Amino acid sequence: MRVAINYLERPATEEELQIAELLEQMLKLIQHNELETLETFYHYGTNLPENTEVGDITSKENKRLKNIREGRPKMKELVFRDVLIRVKSAIEATVFFQRAVLLSGEWRHRVSSRVLNLQKIQNRWYILYS
Repeated sequence: MRVAINYLERPATEEELQIAELLEQMLKLIQHNELETLETFYHYGTNLPENTEVGDITSKENKRLKNIREGRPKMKELVFRDVLIRVKSAIEATVFFQRAVLLSGEWRHRVSSRVLNLQKIQNRWYILYS
């Protein structure tokens, strides 16, 4: 499976570079079908204080990961296009992008707009899932 990421605006600040690295790691994990590790990228809750312990984060059924698990065997290509990272504060950010997926047996990409809200906890960025 081929994966790629294209930025609309090149990451420049330290926070933007950290978030870009997170996105690139996500794509690699999906490419290599390491979805258990991908689950550690998610934070289950909303806007908890920065000093929240990572062990205090509780998971619930993550529909995004469920969809990836079900669709992964059919994926030929996954591309994050026009990625735009916006850092709101030292602990909050939003990522906007177009997700393009090419499935086996299809000749056209399925393209959809995506928005990820992120929060920094203990110097690590997490994707908020609520």
